[in-house]
Amino acid sequence: MRNIVCLRAALGAAAIFALAACGAPTTNNSDGALPDNVQRPDVASSGDGAVPADGDPGVDVVDPGTDVVDPGMDVVGPGMDVIPGDAPTTPTDVVTADRPMMGGDGGMCPAGTADCDRMNSNGCETRLDTVLNCGACGRACTRRNNANASCGAMGCAYACTAGFADCNMRADDGCEVRLDSPTNCGMCGRACSGATPLCSMGMCVGMCPMGSTRCGSACVNTQTSVANCGACNNTCFLPNSVEACMMGRCTVDSCLTGFGNCDMQNATGCETNLNESEENCGRCGNRCTGGANGRGSCIAGSCGLVCNFGFANCDGNAANGCEVRLDSAMHCGRCGNVCPMGQRCLVGMCR
Repeated sequence: MRNIVCLRAALGAAAIFALAACGAPTTNNSDGALPDNVQRPDVASSGDGAVPADGDPGVDVVDPGTDVVDPGMDVVGPGMDVIPGDAPTTPTDVVTADRPMMGGDGGMCPAGTADCDRMNSNGCETRLDTVLNCGACGRACTRRNNANASCGAMGCAYACTAGFADCNMRADDGCEVRLDSPTNCGMCGRACSGATPLCSMGMCVGMCPMGSTRCGSACVNTQTSVANCGACNNTCFLPNSVEACMMGRCTVDSCLTGFGNCDMQNATGCETNLNESEENCGRCGNRCTGGANGRGSCIAGSCGLVCNFGFANCDGNAANGCEVRLDSAMHCGRCGNVCPMGQRCLVGMCR
């Protein structure tokens, strides 16, 4: 009877000590743990009287909805990755969380590829060694004046087109110097002397040789010079192209990676973005047809499927389109979401 009276007096945070004073039985655990039926007073109750699984007295009690963050991690804004506290956080190190490097079977993508469109049906569809996706999904190499971009192991790289050089070593103006000038004849800083200095084919000369035309202080072949194509100072510039001058006319020598000359017109250059065009996806003439209850889409040069509202491609097979309605008890709101027995699917939710 004495123990019962004491037990009633021991309600609240001091339960442990009151029971001990009354002589209530306690468990003498060698590890210092409390008896199973006693709740530690410095840990907030979850509502069902449960104690955290590890019983760690050092766990802080936080308000509902507040995250407990590991001390070694930095907290960043909503929708962003949590980056280890000692990791670099320069803009080049930021990786968008919505571009997983997982394959269609749930495994990691092979090195140099990524699942940029997040579609299981085509797996790791994107190569990460192109100027539009260099090292990461959507990381494009910027265009620089008179330079051709490429993507290598160290990221974006640039090579000056023939007849130009990057003499000031600045990225913002590309290959800014023409090497047919008397001040930079054939190479940066090589100056031609004389009263009327001339530079021809990278060499200082006294007069222009036969077959070339003097354009300013340079001797050029206007039939082949990209900077003087057909006439002095008529520089070839064709969109998304490596230009050439043939018989005094500007032509497309080749297209930058990810673009195509699908209309076969030199004047428009490589006008088609092969990574986005639904009519020319990955290559000219490759049309994304779509399927039942959906339309075709082109993402990173691969055809995909965009389902109409209320439908989904649950089997991952683009050939049969978006075959599943998302208002059924077997696929309620999303693929494989089965409603419990007795409930039905209403507006994408089991009720």
